[in-house]
Amino acid sequence: MHLQGYAFTPAHRTQLLRDLKDVVIPQKCQSKRAQVGFDTWARYIDAQKTATNETLPVSRSIDLLIDGANVGYYGLSKWYADAKRALLLRSPSHNTSHKKYKDDAEIHVS
Repeated sequence: MHLQGYAFTPAHRTQLLRDLKDVVIPQKCQSKRAQVGFDTWARYIDAQKTATNETLPVSRSIDLLIDGANVGYYGLSKWYADAKRALLLRSPSHNTSHKKYKDDAEIHVS
């Protein structure tokens, strides 16, 4: 099994964000925390979209969006951890000894 990408047009992106905010979050995520998380993510995406190349390093661009629940369901969580580690090693700020993300395992970078 391999992951496939989908090329989003601006219209697709707008519809996806609208569906997430108006359909998925109200039905599946009744908590205020889920709404705050989505709003933060949407603002981040909008900031990325409007930033210029001078203010947005290429390493901060978003190349793909992975549905974490499906990664775990299909048994690809080890692949995901390995891919994240490889991405961190390529990033310009990889000189720190480890990175930890909320709700994520600690990733040691050597």
